[in-house]
Amino acid sequence: MKQFLLAVCGIPASGKSTLAKAIAARPEIPRAAVVSTDRWRDSEYYREFRPENETGVRMAAFQQSARLLEEGISVVHDDTNYYVSMRHELRTLALENGCLYAVVYVSTPLDVALDWNRQREQPLPPDVISRISRRLDIPGEKYAWDTPLVTVNLSEENAEAASVRVVEALRELRPADRPPSSTRVSTHMELDLAMRSLMTEMLSANRALRTDTRVHAIRKRVLKWAVREDVDASDAVRVLESELRRVLEG
Repeated sequence: MKQFLLAVCGIPASGKSTLAKAIAARPEIPRAAVVSTDRWRDSEYYREFRPENETGVRMAAFQQSARLLEEGISVVHDDTNYYVSMRHELRTLALENGCLYAVVYVSTPLDVALDWNRQREQPLPPDVISRISRRLDIPGEKYAWDTPLVTVNLSEENAEAASVRVVEALRELRPADRPPSSTRVSTHMELDLAMRSLMTEMLSANRALRTDTRVHAIRKRVLKWAVREDVDASDAVRVLESELRRVLEG
């Protein structure tokens, strides 16, 4: 089987890690490793959750994935990967290394994930799970390259059976073209990354924004407007900041 990078996507406590391990352990896959961002997180990390710390965690996982790919090892990247730009970064890494790339979307419902989370030895704060669920960019809704190879609801299918489906789909997968160079896609990614940076900064400085359900909707609305109107990233960020400050002012 050709070397690959799988981006596992889904909310926390949805069963992603169980599925990632099952995929990497399949006998049909000769050399594969799971790169889990949980390696850099612990109970204290979530108890004192700060959005700005996520950048360091994701960078560490990204760098480990890059090293493994360079060594010829396939990677199952186990993270929420809830923004489309996060998945695009992984896709670019895979294609730069001549690997197959695909998204495995774990669609386990929020209420099930919250229940499973309560059963953990070290449960995450429920608001963290709910917040990521609200912010999740559903794979495939914006771009064809982001369409999931397999979608798995682990409340209806066990991880072992799902891993078999993933391997079967991987066998049929063909190498993708190099990342698209169209202005529209590049602009969308640039805008999304710039807005993510601002969101991290403002959520860190303003605790009230972290639980406000309007925040993610505002980001999506401003992003959609900026892409449609071909607005510069710096201008879009200023608009987003203005909108978020209005929320803070009540």
